[in-house]
Formats: sequence, C-alpha cells, structure tokens
Amino acid sequence: MDFTEKWFKEWGEESRQNFEKNHRIKSFSEYLKDLSIKPYSLSRNSVQYLLDMLEFFGEKKVYSLGNLFKTFKLFEQEIPSSASPPLIGQESAVMEIYSVLKDFVIEGCADKIILLHGPSWSGKSLLVEWLMRGLEEYSRKKEGCLYTFHWVFPREGGKRMGFGEKGDEIPSSSTYAYLSSDQIAFRLACDVNDSPLLLIPPKRRLPFLKELLKNSDERELEKFVASKFILEGDLCSRCRQVFDALHDEYGGDVEKILMHIQVRRFYISRKYQRGAAVISPQETPDAGTRLISTDSNWDAIPSALQHLTIEQVQGSITGANNGIAEFPDFLSRAPELNKYLLSLVTRGEMEVAQNSITLNTTIFATAIEENLDSFKQSHDFPAFKGRMTFVTIPYLLERRKESEIHLKTLMKIGKFKHIAPMLHIASGLSTVFTRLFKPNEENYPKELREAVLRLTPYEKVVIYDSFSDFAPELVSFDLNKMRLIFYLSDEYKKTQFYEGRIGFSPRDIEALFYDQAYNKENNCISMFDFLDGLVSLTKDRSLFKFLELKPDSHYHDIIYLLNLTRMEYLKFFEETVFLALKVYDEETPFSIIKDYFSSILREDSEKVLSKIEKQIAPEQDLSSYRARISEEIFASMKESDWGFIPLFCKEVSRTKKEKVLPNKEKIARTLKNTLLILSGGEKNVKGSDLKETENFVDSMIEKYSYCPHCLYENTKALLEEKFELPRFRKVNHLRSKENKNKK
Repeated sequence: MDFTEKWFKEWGEESRQNFEKNHRIKSFSEYLKDLSIKPYSLSRNSVQYLLDMLEFFGEKKVYSLGNLFKTFKLFEQEIPSSASPPLIGQESAVMEIYSVLKDFVIEGCADKIILLHGPSWSGKSLLVEWLMRGLEEYSRKKEGCLYTFHWVFPREGGKRMGFGEKGDEIPSSSTYAYLSSDQIAFRLACDVNDSPLLLIPPKRRLPFLKELLKNSDERELEKFVASKFILEGDLCSRCRQVFDALHDEYGGDVEKILMHIQVRRFYISRKYQRGAAVISPQETPDAGTRLISTDSNWDAIPSALQHLTIEQVQGSITGANNGIAEFPDFLSRAPELNKYLLSLVTRGEMEVAQNSITLNTTIFATAIEENLDSFKQSHDFPAFKGRMTFVTIPYLLERRKESEIHLKTLMKIGKFKHIAPMLHIASGLSTVFTRLFKPNEENYPKELREAVLRLTPYEKVVIYDSFSDFAPELVSFDLNKMRLIFYLSDEYKKTQFYEGRIGFSPRDIEALFYDQAYNKENNCISMFDFLDGLVSLTKDRSLFKFLELKPDSHYHDIIYLLNLTRMEYLKFFEETVFLALKVYDEETPFSIIKDYFSSILREDSEKVLSKIEKQIAPEQDLSSYRARISEEIFASMKESDWGFIPLFCKEVSRTKKEKVLPNKEKIARTLKNTLLILSGGEKNVKGSDLKETENFVDSMIEKYSYCPHCLYENTKALLEEKFELPRFRKVNHLRSKENKNKK
C-alpha cells in the first residue's frame, strides 16, 4: 500500500469515527435526552454562547498601559485552517465588549448594535474575525454543541413520488430521522438554522427547562437565564407552516409530527455564512425569499404540504442566526439601508418579503472615526444612538505590542532580505510616538502637576509599556511620575480625540518596510534605512493628521522623536556590544536587576537572591545591600505599584557604570577597529587587536544576527554618539533633510 492510499484510508476512518463521536444526526426524542442533561447549554442565546466561547478558551492577566487587565486567551490560539493574524493588544476594548455582552445577558437579548469605531487599520474587523473564528472552533467542541433540524418525509405507500414503485417498505419506528436516502421522498431544512428547542411551544418551554434544571449540575443552574430567545422565540414562518400542516394532518398528535424531525449537529462557518456572516456595505438587500413550490422537484413534496406556498428565505443576515453578524464600514452606506436593523435589535424580528422572522443574533458593526463624526451631525443619528453601544478601538499605545505586529511583517521580508536586529523594537517606538498627546496639567491633582510638566514623550511610552524594556539613561523617573500611572491612560480615554486616534497605522509601517525591501540596493534593512524612510513618509503633511499638530514640549515633534528612537536603539545596540565583548557575562544589568527586584517581590530563597547579589554588588556587604533595597522597594510601593522604578533605574545605571568604565578604552578601540575590518582596512589594525576584533565581529554576526552592513552602520553611529560627536548632531542632520524636503 503506497502512501497516498494509506493516507486516504486513514482520512476515511477518521471521518467515520468523528461522525459517530459527534453524533451528528439524532431524533427529537434523543435531543430531549441531551437537553435534560444540559438544559442551559442547549438553550443558550447567541450572547450567552459568545460569552461561553470566550471563557472556554481561558482567561489570563496582562499589563496594559501600566495597569493589570483580565483578558482572554482566544486571541492567541492557533486555530486550524486559519491564516488570520493574531489580535495583539486591545485588552481594554475586549473587556468592554465582554461587559456589554454581560449586560445583554441580564437584559435577555442583544438589544443593541455593538459599534466598534476607531482609525483605519486599528483592528476593528480583526477583533470580530477572531470572535467568529472562536465560535467556529467552539462549535466543534462538545462544550459548544449546536443543533438545528430538518423535516424528513418518507415515501408514501412504498412509492417515491414521480419515480415509480419501490419494493422496500418504510420500517415501523418512532422516528424518520435515520431513514436512508432511498427511503426519503422529501427533506426540508430550516432556512435560518433554528434550534430544535423552538419546536416546543413558548408557553411550555420555560416550565419544561426549569423542571430539567432541578436535576442538572450547579454550573447549568447558575448560568441559566430565561432569555427572550426562550420566552418568545418561535419557528421561522416556513417551519411554522409545515408544523401546522402536519398538526392538521395528524389531528394534533405531536408525537407523529415530531417523527418527521431529524436533529442535526450545526457547525458555525464564517465562509458559508452559518452562524457568522460579514455583510459588506454593497450587499443590499441583506435578506429575501424565493418560491420553491415551482421547483422541478415539486412533485416530491408530500401531499400534506402541497397546498402550501413554500418560500425559501435567503440572505446573509438570516445566515447569521444563532451567532454573530458583522457590518464593516457600517456608516459608509446610506442610513435608510440600515434602519431595518433598529427593529431587529429592538424586537429580535425582521420582515422579509411578507414574512416575519425571529433571529437570535448578536450584531457588530465597524466604522472609522471620520464617518462617525459625520454621522453624529445627521438627523438620523438620534434614532440609531439609542440602539447602539460604542466601543473605541484605538491604535496601540504600547510599544512592545506594536512591535509584535511589525515583527510579523519583518519575518516575512527576512526570508529574502536581512533585517537589522531589534528593528521592530525601534519601529514600534517611533510609531507609538506619533499617537501620543501631551498631558494637560489641569486634568491632574495639584500635587502632580509639576510632574506632568516634566513628563517626556519617551517616559510616557515607557509607562504605557509597563516598563517592559527601556533605556534607563533616557528617563528621569521619580515617585511623583510613578503616581501619574493612575491618571495617564484615562485622561483622553472618553474624549472624542482620544490617544490612538491619530498616528502611523500598522499598515503605513508595513508599506514602508516593503518599500525598503524592494527598492533598496543593499541586502539589509537597517535602522537608518527605516528612519530615512519615515522622514520621506512625512513629506506630505496633509496625509497624516498628527503632522498638522503644533509641537509642544517635544510631543508631535517628529524629528525630535525619531532621534529619540535612534538614541534608544543605539543604547540597546551598545548593550549587545558589551555582551559580545564579555564586558557583561550572560545578561545585561537591566535583565539582572529586573530578576533581582522580581525575586525580592516574590520573596525568593536566600540561595536565589545571593547568586544575583554577587553579580550586581560584589564590593558591598550583601546582607545590608539587600536590606536597603528591600526597604526602599516596599516603601515606594505604598505610593504606587510601580514606585520602585526610580530605584531600579538607579541600580541598573550603577551596575552598568561599574562594569563599563574599566573597559571604556578597550571598547572604543574595538569599535574603531571593527569599522576598519568591515571596510577592508584590516591591515591598519594592530596585530595584538586583530584577533580580538575579528572574534567580536564574528560574535556579532553569528550569535547576535547582524550583517556586515548594519553592523558597520550601528558601530559608526555608536562611535559618533558616545566618543566623538555631540549627542544631538543627528537631530540637525534629520532636520536639514526635512527642510530640504519642504523646499
């Protein structure tokens, strides 16, 4: 047996096992048995199902803008057959959506449209896409079982109508759910994938579920809410027609009516618009009907139904029943085309042709800020405002998370072009810089206003990034600045012009990276290529709102901010140089002190603390050093959760200075010799230094992933910055380039 034949047989066997395991087809009585075991799980409305899906994938706590947030692990899942990029950040927005959904549960239905608004490419539709991906995956799990039903009609009197006599008689049974295809004359699916629960009349449904809940487990009982779906939900008009016709045919015998029900496992699919639908602005109308009475298979319809005018309901919004629908660019189409949604969210019903259809759907919409601003001036806005809840999706303000987005683009480019190490860290910083607003001291307590005036753009980025990684030499934190953490992220949050509304988008930076990849002759995208590209990107100031803002205390001063990016990048490069030259051991002072402070906060063992202390304070009495540091850490944390940061910066700078000063001449000499070797002048390097410099270059290339091009550029810039040229010489260089562009 060759590989393909073996693979094919394994696929077939796996498919059969999955079919049996998932019990994809069952009778109505079997469905009722499942319902008795899981009365809540099989009676959830779309909101409850969405909430349970989020909780199913798990929760975690992360720092966002200096504060601890709960968020969900869904957005970092590796979902099979999904090429969607991960949703990075947006913890605040996700939790706001979660809170809105919780309110819907209390209300009993999703009675408002959730409008996600923000700048272009901030991740609005991506967030909804991940919710849909999560629903798709959850519906395939046993915890997320969903069911719909078909009407099944056997051959009448042993005949397949229109196809002549058939010898096999229909077996005597309490259900037609398991008939083979040659025993079935006609099968009719529910167009809107209604739950079999709706076959139970509303007046009987809630008492029945309450009785089942008496014997269910605590979780089912605790989470059960008598939603509008349970209290008022009814069959679609076509299924109601069929039910009523059979009711008349069988003289009200419900058992005989439900013999015709074939319960089927229902899997959500965004692609096929089953329980998840994306409805574009051009897609109008969103629902309609067509007669199936005139189809060529009309003769196969059982005689009990032939007097009916049977219509098929079709459309994207109906396909989203029992799940979610997204209306991207919602405000870009005429308000008249969206007004039917007001009725849908208010009553849970919509008119399609002359049919009233009940839908169990949570509706999301997205809009860019410019469209929302215009819509607020419209006379239609008040009608929509009461039926919408607004969730802001801004650009990210955390450099680390923005850098993750950039890194994914750079990894693709890196398959055919070298990328300078840490470029994504620098690009993330420069991008976040363009999104920040200067704090207004009037919004802060009097005792903190002086600290607000001293807060630099770089320090604000470091605070927003929860102090993940930064250059201590570029900050001057004190305890008052640490207290600002409680106010900074909220200052502009609920305003029309919030932080993250303007700035470079991830797509702008992605386009710049690809431009650098294809249009640069060298085989590397270096930090300085990137900075030059950003300067060129700002030539036309009308393209970006933030360029039209007047610089104030270096906020919105693009050239100053790009030079800050350059300075930090060189500080990080310098740390790598010290590692390669063995000035540091295996870790930088930043990492070692970070581990030490964390160990103190965790109250680690004496052994762990002593090991780190021997590296950072070898000349001091270790017990008194630890006592002093511990006392200062815990005293400062009474004022702020991050109150120890000034002490942290001080200790990093002290440790770095103690290690670097004795080696300063050696470092400068090696860097100068590196430039000679990389430019073909190794003959000018003294013999005693040649081997050491070659080892350094090899280490930087092989261990730390620099190429000769970016290593040369970075080394030259570091020498200019640290040993020869004034600190802000590069600022003047970039400003002259900017002025030249203006001319």
